[in-house]
Formats: sequence, C-alpha cells, structure tokens
Amino acid sequence: MKLDPIALAIPFFFLLIGIEIVVMRRQGRRLYRFADTIACLSCGIGSEVVRIFLGLAGLLAYSWVYGNFRLLDLASYPVAAWVIGFIGVDFFYYWFHRLSHEINVLWAMHVVHHQSQDYNLAVALRQSWFQGFAATPIYFPLALIGVPPLVFAGCAAASLLYQFWIHTRTIGRLPGWYEAVMNTPSHHRVHHGINPEYIDRNHAGVFIVWDKLFGTFEPEGAEPVYGTVKPYASWNPVWANFDYWRDLRDRSRKISRLADRLHLWFADPAWQPAELGGPQPAPPVEASRFVKWDTQFPHRYKAYINFHFVSVGLGLTLMLLFREVLGWAAVSVISLLVVVTTAVWGGLMEDKSWARPVEWFRLAAIGAVATGALFMGYPAAMAAGLGLVALAGMIWFPRLSAAGIR
Repeated sequence: MKLDPIALAIPFFFLLIGIEIVVMRRQGRRLYRFADTIACLSCGIGSEVVRIFLGLAGLLAYSWVYGNFRLLDLASYPVAAWVIGFIGVDFFYYWFHRLSHEINVLWAMHVVHHQSQDYNLAVALRQSWFQGFAATPIYFPLALIGVPPLVFAGCAAASLLYQFWIHTRTIGRLPGWYEAVMNTPSHHRVHHGINPEYIDRNHAGVFIVWDKLFGTFEPEGAEPVYGTVKPYASWNPVWANFDYWRDLRDRSRKISRLADRLHLWFADPAWQPAELGGPQPAPPVEASRFVKWDTQFPHRYKAYINFHFVSVGLGLTLMLLFREVLGWAAVSVISLLVVVTTAVWGGLMEDKSWARPVEWFRLAAIGAVATGALFMGYPAAMAAGLGLVALAGMIWFPRLSAAGIR
C-alpha cells in the first residue's frame, strides 16, 4: 500500500464536511446546495485522478533538479530541511497563487477553485486538474538549495491539508495573534469574494504574513459574495477545467491586432483591448441581493447520485492507496470511468440530452470491467464491488429515466 497523505485524509475530509453541515443546521443556515457540492467534490475527484499521472511527473522534475543542480545538501540536516522546506513551500505557493490571479493562462487553471458561488469545506476540494503540475517549476529554488524531494512533497501535502479547514463560514474571527500570522477562514473568505475590494487579495496558503509583506492583504469587512465575476453556469466538473480556455480563445479571435491577441493570454483577467471595450473591473455586488445560478431536478436523483458518489469515493480512495498493486492498465481504465461518472452527474443535474445515454454506456462499461477483472486475476472483491455498482445502477436508473427529470 502506498502511503499517500491526501488519499488517507479523504475520509476525514468527508467527516469534517458532515460536521460542518450539522453545525450549519444548528445555526439555521444553508451553506450547502446539493448540486454545487457534488460539482465541487467531482472537481476534487478529477484532480486526484489526474494527480496519479501528472503528480509523479512533477515530483520527478523536482527530483531531477535536486539531483543534478543542488548547491547544498540539507538531507544531512533533517530539522533544517523540514523547516526551510515548509516555509519555502508556503512562500513560493503565495507567489504562484498570486500570479494565478494576475496572468490569464494561469487563471485558466486556477479559476476552477473559485467557480462555486457557495463557500464551505466542499469548496476546498474543488481543485484544478492541471494547476499542481504547472506550479512545479516555481519550487525549483528549493531543490537548488537542497530540500530533498520527499521533504518537499511532504511540505506541499501539509500546506494543502492546512488549507482545507479555512474554507468555512461557520468559524468567525480567531484570536488576534493567530489572525496576525496565520491564514484563517476570515482571511480566506476575502480571497474567494468577488466584491471589488476583495479581488486579488489574501493569496496566502498557511502564513498570511506574505500578503502583509507584499501589499495584497485585505481584512474581512462586508460579507463576501462568492464565485467568479463571470459566473460558471454549469455543474460539469470536466468542462470546468476548459471553460476559461474556450473563453480566452473566443476573445482572442475577436481581436484584430496580433500583439493584443498574444497579450490577452498573459494579461490580467480583467484586461481587454479597447476594441473589446477596454478593461472590465469587477462590478459592485451585495450579498443580500446576489442571486446564485442554480438548476432544479427531482429529489429522487439525489439518492441515485449519492449512491454512486459514495461508491466512487470509496473506489478512488482504494485505488490511490493500492494503485501499485493494480497496475497502470487497471488504474487508467478505472480513472477514465471515474471522470466520465462525474461528468454524467453534472449532466443529470442540468437535464442534458446526452446524460442518459452516457449513463447507460457507463453502467455497461463498469459491468464489462468487473467481468474482465474477474477473468484477469484481479482481486475478487474489486470485481464484485464493480459488478454490484453496475447491477444496482441498471436496476435503479431505468425507473428514474422513465419517470423523467421534470
């Protein structure tokens, strides 16, 4: 079994989400919407699937720089390596995060994390497929000064785990000494706000001091309105990773000057040339009047999606932990099925015409994979689990489909 800290943390993520829902209900607040929550968690599922393939490539690139160009050898000083590594990871995270809000080609990846118009612990798991790999080069200075690859990977995982709990509205301001140094829910709510005064503020991962040192800190004042200035009106987690790229392509085609067309891709997201109306600053918003994008679908679809969500979540966790035993062929097939599954959820919640036939194909594919796994010598429990999921879906889904979504 591979000791993957993110995979091991997945059950605790869901436990904390459950606790937040209970606390929310006791407070009489509605901080979760079913479709938005499924979309956020689906983005996280897709991100973990992609991390199986690109995460290793990023670590190998870091290891290559460390092995060939390091100037120091901190492996001999483990305490120093971990301290320097953790602070260094957080420092470079700040700068990559900040640049991801200031350069369109980076924002095209990072925007996925900001698309939700809610703010809760599920949003913490709404991650881009490609941003983690794209960020790798900014950490190369740590390799040059001798932070070992496993220390770097551990520090990066610890930073990511810390940032989970700050995505909540159930915690107000913390003691002043903590707010002064550390990133907190209050600070990070500002970061997710589309209020003009909150745009491009509070980029910190763990230590808020970076924002204070480099002029991007903003304390929480007015209640934030969450999401993106141009809303992402879909529950599809796959398209979420490509929507802004399409937007950049479409805008660039409307620009006549080649220099402006190229500049668009590396400009601030608010920038546009004069022929498209010039820069587009964020308009004023007010939380009490803001209307969130939403869709309506029958309650019975929630139970069906929840069943498959639990099965995918359990299966993904086991695959992440045992992928070395399964082998790359099985992992690749299962990963593809997982991504298709999350896309179908979004399609069902939007009543898309393609969702039902693709769901039938998905259920048949799961059944075929279960049969193949049984005959190819994979663990019987794996084949049985896949088979039960496929069988349950084939019995359950026709009833939903026949009843219609409206």
